[in-house]
Amino acid sequence: MLNDMNIDEWYYKYVDDVHNYLVYFVGSQDVEDLVQETFIKAMSGIKGFKGKSSQKTWLLSIARNVAIDDTRRKSKIITMDKLGFISSQETLEDEIEKLQTYESVLDCINKMKKDYREVVLHRVVIGLSITETAETLGWSQSKVKTTLHRALKKLRASLTNDKEGGLAYDYV
Repeated sequence: MLNDMNIDEWYYKYVDDVHNYLVYFVGSQDVEDLVQETFIKAMSGIKGFKGKSSQKTWLLSIARNVAIDDTRRKSKIITMDKLGFISSQETLEDEIEKLQTYESVLDCINKMKKDYREVVLHRVVIGLSITETAETLGWSQSKVKTTLHRALKKLRASLTNDKEGGLAYDYV
């Protein structure tokens, strides 16, 4: 059942989470239209919210569907924005190396099959819990754990075998 919060309160409570999620999902800082569309869909579907998941998870599920629809419309590959990736305290060489590493990781993630990309996005990039990821993707918790394990194993292998940079990361 709905608690006593209305959609306006949800907006103020979760707009940053929805915005950040969409930035990572579509790879652009320009997601205001998608954020707006997410809350419009939430408002029109609020009666369908049964409270089986958290409000945040429900909104992120809507945002995911909005982003997928938008991506299909634009026929673009999911990428992640580089903004904020470089610290002002780093040297130019450090910044370039970090950016190349970032691009290599993104390239490997983008080459993964859809389920792997999505679980890495939700668990690693966004930082959702296993439960939240399962609710957002409509999967079981077991599927989230298994798919994440396989995705990280594949990502680790891809990064270790990267021909250009010879990357090898133990933390992936």
